Amino acid sequence: SFKLNVVHVGLINQPSPISYCDTNNDGYETVDLTSDDVDVLMIRQNEIILSYYTTETDAINLTNPIANPQAYNVPLSENGTPTTVYIVATNSISNCSLYVPLDITIYEIPEFYNVPNFEVCQNDISSLFLPSMDDLIIANSQNITITYYGTEEDAENGTNQLPETISVGDHTVTFYAKAVNTLSGCYSIKQLQVIVNQTPPTFSLTDMRTCSNEVSEFMDLTTEVNSIINTPAN
Repeated sequence: SFKLNVVHVGLINQPSPISYCDTNNDGYETVDLTSDDVDVLMIRQNEIILSYYTTETDAINLTNPIANPQAYNVPLSENGTPTTVYIVATNSISNCSLYVPLDITIYEIPEFYNVPNFEVCQNDISSLFLPSMDDLIIANSQNITITYYGTEEDAENGTNQLPETISVGDHTVTFYAKAVNTLSGCYSIKQLQVIVNQTPPTFSLTDMRTCSNEVSEFMDLTTEVNSIINTPAN
């Protein structure tokens, strides 16, 4: 006769899909796969060892585990298609194991144009309608909302949003644009500046006259430079 001992692998749960933003817009995001361990195990089970794999075949055969699951580079999701990682739970007593898939979606953040500072003349503008900036600063405005703030901290927190029209006056204005993808919630922030250049003053000058019997006469306009410089502005 013999005895048949059945050892359970343990309690394991199907983890919920997770998503992240590609914060550097470099095509991938570093993810800690172990952050879902509690969700997978439901309760702490000391005899259960978790490992992580990039393919279902590797998960079944327990081959080629992900070397550093605490810092795994997940690529940007093309057309919203997630990357699937397979989490294997192995009972250290029985060596029995089972696996569950984990879907990870990486969204790109809104991309700003590399816009220079906006320069205007003092007499040309006294106020600025901020929504008029939208198409000048964002590369793709589909599913994007843009709001403006006086400080980077306010932009991060979404507080103290600027009104649509702000006063410019005679000084340089610094503010921050926040672009949010309404589908993913991913956002980016860009500092903007409107530099107000002083308008050159106007002068009252005496007309220049000359007498000549010729059809045309050459005149040295540079003789009036000192008059322009030393004449009080109007």
